[in-house]
Formats: sequence, structure tokens, C-alpha cells
Amino acid sequence: MLTRIWLTPPLAFARVGSSPTASVAFTWSVNELTPDGSGKTTLALAETINLDDNGVPHRITADRIVFRDE
Repeated sequence: MLTRIWLTPPLAFARVGSSPTASVAFTWSVNELTPDGSGKTTLALAETINLDDNGVPHRITADRIVFRDE
């Protein structure tokens, strides 16, 4: 018998300002809590979809997370 349902939507953040570059999506990753690990919170790239000028969605392939432009 089903007793609980957990709905956990992902967090969404938008870049605020006049940047022409879209931010890539990311998720929280496994922390490095091993004796030789950094102990810091880690992030992992997630699937990112951006709309072009005509409103057509395109998948963005990124190799790193950038939080701010120059």
C-alpha cells in the first residue's frame, strides 16, 4: 500500500542581467568525504536546453560550469 509520495522538483536559477550567454544547468554531486578528499560540495553538469532566436530548443554541450561572465 502506498503511504507517502515525495515530490522533489529540481531547483531552477536564472542568470540576471544583460549577459548574452546562457548559464548551463548543474546538479549537486557526491561530496568527497574520503580521507584524501577535499570535503567540499561538488557540482556536476546536467542537461541544458537553450532556445535560439526563433524559439527552437537546442541542447547545450558544456565542459565546465561558469557562474559569471568577464
